[in-house]
Amino acid sequence: MTPHQEPAPGAPTSTDVARRAWEQVIGQEHPGPWFSVSADCVTAFELASCFEDTDEPEAYPDGLVEGFHLLAMLDRFGRCVPVDAHGHLAWNYGLNRARFITPVHVGERLRLLATVTAVAPKGPDAFLVTIGYTAELEGAARPAFFAEMLAYHERLDTADGHGAAADEPAPAPGPPPTPTPPPAPAPTERLDP
Repeated sequence: MTPHQEPAPGAPTSTDVARRAWEQVIGQEHPGPWFSVSADCVTAFELASCFEDTDEPEAYPDGLVEGFHLLAMLDRFGRCVPVDAHGHLAWNYGLNRARFITPVHVGERLRLLATVTAVAPKGPDAFLVTIGYTAELEGAARPAFFAEMLAYHERLDTADGHGAAADEPAPAPGPPPTPTPPPAPAPTERLDP
């Protein structure tokens, strides 16, 4: 059955099949690949998040990786649960909680351990998956952080980025809005001691 075929009456839909696949892995721990954050990545994140425009950077130790930088990497390195999408697309839905436990520095190796903790239906063509991520820090007694992330899965042929299911009206077609770029930050000079 492809995502666009309607199932026979009483047969499971692609959403039923996808949701059951996720339910099969509830409670299983799935390790992701080891990775590290480079100094260039830290600089790029600071520029993207306007962190260099604050008065605080001098107070933090050199080489410290921001907690929100690590959370932003959940999407890339957190895809370690081997479940077939069955014609569904996952959207970031939010976080229930996040705790930063052990500081992470540039070059240190870490990996995410993912555990699906819940799967809940969200209408006829979607469901919500709750995944607990523990960031294992190589050589550390305690994890770098823990985050409980929510992923909204909806059928590809209904996925519009707004969570609209097949029985909901789709947004009116038209050109996408033109984004207004933020003003360029004032040039700053970073001096290392």
